Amino acid sequence: METPLGSYMWGTDTMVVFNLGNDGDVHAMLLSRPNPGDWLAADLSAAARAPTKPVIPNPNEAQTLTGYPFIVLDQHGQPIEDTAHVVYLGLDGSLHELYAPGNTSNLQWTDRALPTAVRPLGGLPLTGASPTTPLAGYPFVVYNSDFSLLESTEHVIYLDINGSLRELWLKPGSDWRDNPLPTAGQPLVTGALTTPIAAYRFVNYYGGGGSAIESTEHVIYIDTNNRLHELYHHAGAGSWIDHTLPGTPLVTEEVTTPLTAYTFFAAENDGTMTELSEHIIYIGMDGRLHELYNVRQPNQTGWIDHVLPAAAPLITPVQTTPLAGFSFFSADMFYTSGGDFNTTSYDVHECSQHVMYLDADANLRELYLVRPGGPGWIDHALPTAARPLFVPPSITGGPPAETTPLTGYSFVVNYDDGSLAESSLHVMYIDGDKNLHEMYLVRPGDGGWIDRNLTAQIGVKPAA
Repeated sequence: METPLGSYMWGTDTMVVFNLGNDGDVHAMLLSRPNPGDWLAADLSAAARAPTKPVIPNPNEAQTLTGYPFIVLDQHGQPIEDTAHVVYLGLDGSLHELYAPGNTSNLQWTDRALPTAVRPLGGLPLTGASPTTPLAGYPFVVYNSDFSLLESTEHVIYLDINGSLRELWLKPGSDWRDNPLPTAGQPLVTGALTTPIAAYRFVNYYGGGGSAIESTEHVIYIDTNNRLHELYHHAGAGSWIDHTLPGTPLVTEEVTTPLTAYTFFAAENDGTMTELSEHIIYIGMDGRLHELYNVRQPNQTGWIDHVLPAAAPLITPVQTTPLAGFSFFSADMFYTSGGDFNTTSYDVHECSQHVMYLDADANLRELYLVRPGGPGWIDHALPTAARPLFVPPSITGGPPAETTPLTGYSFVVNYDDGSLAESSLHVMYIDGDKNLHEMYLVRPGDGGWIDRNLTAQIGVKPAA
């Protein structure tokens, strides 16, 4: 089986990476800056004394995990809530949430079953090539011009046993609610295949003060007609809106395109925004990497689909390349009004986009685009210390196909005076010997990518 990998930045100074271990428990690693020290590893299932473990799926399928931070501040900048979250499908067939409050020291993890109205897709027992529900999780926190809260909610998106897309959401101080999403097309579920899900939030504030120009949630999925869809929801609105996106994703009897999505922010040193945009990366029916992008500010373009100048991505009859995409904004920040985030100027070091994938020869590669004034998308092989995990399918009854999972993220930490404490890019992958690796690149600087074997150095053992 292949372990899932997930990651996010918690608050302003902590990286969180989570995975399924070879003991069947959910594990996480945390690292904070500018404090010295290395990754702090923890067995979340054991720490929470969870009554159930994640589903160990059919060897041809992959367990799904999702995670997110949830930080809500009051009008004085004090935290109302500050928690880390990992969501998984348990052996009891229920979705479970592992969560911990506070900081990176002495975290107290709690496990609880989420009260879904309809059973998620893929609960045990599994017979044959049974699909496991995809998951997406994210926080949605939006403030008014006086810094009061417009909305503060947690969200988990999943497929139920009927193949319908559903949303679990929670407001602090209330209970989880489970709602069906009003999809215009039925999500793809066929045989062992199920639709991938990507989710993100889009919040754009007026510069110099004021409430949000737009604050929306977004869920991307593929329907049974093999079309990409975007579901979006405005903060405070009553319903979701579903519309079909351009592009033709790769869908065959045994392969469904991977998805990754992110937003991109670029600004001048005086704080003037030069671009705010949405991006969806996928594999098309032409076997090429595609980018769907929608520039929202300063001038709206609508969704545009184009082919990325990438090497041929890994595509076989039963497996395809993993994808990880993220944006990177690295700058020294200068506050002109006592820390008010609406009156910030910058000393910008880099604004860029990054997409990680495996090519047809199972090499780990990076596509990156630097703004402004860059030469366009650049594709290159990453200097991995070990070959990424790749076991091709066998027609003789040998081991099932396996492909390394990928997760990637940017990590930018500023000191209290606004200067950079750390500015780096990170990619996690599993090698052919089932070791977890961290690749990182420090910016600004002239150094190259550094590859660390975290299994050898700190004992992390993923369930690959």
